[in-house]
This record gives sequence, structure tokens and C-alpha cells, in this order.
Amino acid sequence: MLQRNGAGRPHDSEMAVITKAKLLSNYLFQVTQHAPKKFRFSLISRMQTLSLDVISELYKANETYVPAREQHPALHTQRAIRRLEHSKTALTALKELDHVVVLSREMLCITPKQHEQLAEHIYNVRNLLGAWIKSERKRYPL
Repeated sequence: MLQRNGAGRPHDSEMAVITKAKLLSNYLFQVTQHAPKKFRFSLISRMQTLSLDVISELYKANETYVPAREQHPALHTQRAIRRLEHSKTALTALKELDHVVVLSREMLCITPKQHEQLAEHIYNVRNLLGAWIKSERKRYPL
């Protein structure tokens, strides 16, 4: 788990899924800066927003504190559900992003190589997020 400080140096406190989501977003912004102008306020804007939404939802999920079930049973359940909802929202945004990336390739906004790289980034984040959701379900059974 790596976190980058302002100088770009990694810290050991950030989850791998968040780090990979940031790499995806960073690459996506680099790729789309030269996209055709006629798509900048539709497909390009949507891809960029979705990539940022993924990171935002991951942060929200990770920052949702779940107290011990024995001490606060109702709050435990409520917070565990909230964590899972944020995780699932991030997963949904990734699926939407995947679709918009394919559409962007079809509209010639990105090259086949860029599409391949974005698809690989999305695949990596989806796998890590899927594993995180699975572990969260075991950690906080509802």
C-alpha cells in the first residue's frame, strides 16, 4: 500500500487499489489532453469525471469507520453497509468508465494502444477492488 506525498514519493499507508486508481486517472488525463475538441465536453469529460469518482468513492469507503459490533451493533451495521455501498459505487463507476473508454476508441478519441493501456489499468483496479469488497464482506458480515 503506497501513498504519494506532495513530492511524489510513496508512503506505506495507502491501499494498493487507491494507488492503482490514481495511476489510472493520471494516465487517462495524459491520454485525453490531445483528444479531438468535439469530444472534450462529452466523452473526454465523462471519462475524467468517472476516474475521479472512483478515487473519491474509494476514499469514502476507506475512511468510513466501523465500530466493533459488540459495542455498537446498530452503528456497526450501518457503517459496514456504507463502506460496502461506497465500494460498489466505485466498482460501478469503473464499469461505466470501461464502457466510455471503448466508445472513445470507436470514436477515434484515443488510439488502440491507449485503449489497451486504459483497459489494463481498469482491469487491475477492478481486480483489486473486487478482492477488497470480498474481504470487507468477510470482515463485516451483514
